Amino acid sequence: MNITVPQLLEQVRRYDRLFLLLDYDGTLVPIAPTPERARLSPDMIDTLGALAATESVQLAVISGRSLADLRQRVPVEGLFLVGEHGAEICTPAGQRHWLVDPVAIRPVIDRLATQAEAALAGLTGCLVENKTLSLALHYRLAAPAVAREAVTRFVRLGEAHVRGGRFQWLRGKQVIELRPAGIHKGRAVAFLLEQYSRPGEHPIYLGDDRTDEDAFRVLSDAGITIRVSAEEKSSRAQYRLGSPTEVHQFLDGLRRQYG
Repeated sequence: MNITVPQLLEQVRRYDRLFLLLDYDGTLVPIAPTPERARLSPDMIDTLGALAATESVQLAVISGRSLADLRQRVPVEGLFLVGEHGAEICTPAGQRHWLVDPVAIRPVIDRLATQAEAALAGLTGCLVENKTLSLALHYRLAAPAVAREAVTRFVRLGEAHVRGGRFQWLRGKQVIELRPAGIHKGRAVAFLLEQYSRPGEHPIYLGDDRTDEDAFRVLSDAGITIRVSAEEKSSRAQYRLGSPTEVHQFLDGLRRQYG
């Protein structure tokens, strides 16, 4: 259901403590033509920093990006960073958790990345991204026919690993990704809440993509879930905000309420 920022803030006001779980692309920043261009605004960095420093709020950014990329893009201390849909987690104290075996996964991804670069050479507008624990093909800038051919070749390379049960396909907004089987944002959220949630803390999750639906499902009976989308779409989320701009307004309101 659609909800305004003031309505959402009023609903949240009843909770003394929050565990705030935020997607990155499409939620904290608008979707960009290439992953490299999606950057937090200085105002958003300030807002996240203020929330992370607030005693009554725990903050996590949960993304399909690699943990190294996410750390570089979110220059804020005191928060959880969750990369590759939950495969790798870093706590505010710097402790690392892996929900897969990185020693077994990385060589497979490295080999497939080399093969994919060769197989897709010459297909303009396509980008292969080695995230170390998963492999993504971005085709936002490709012509439709080129994108179809790129996806066909990419799937052909990874399909045997999917049939073998170690990996699975994940489709997003003009991206297809090969990731370890069983890894998703819902599992990461469940891990964070089980290991790090404090008494009386209420989880709130904001995300914009189908990759966030697993998190919405995990929190369906235990938190507030918000889909970020300009359009009304089928979703497990309870509420909808229209854009990252409204997300920033909401986070700024939380900073004033809990700071």
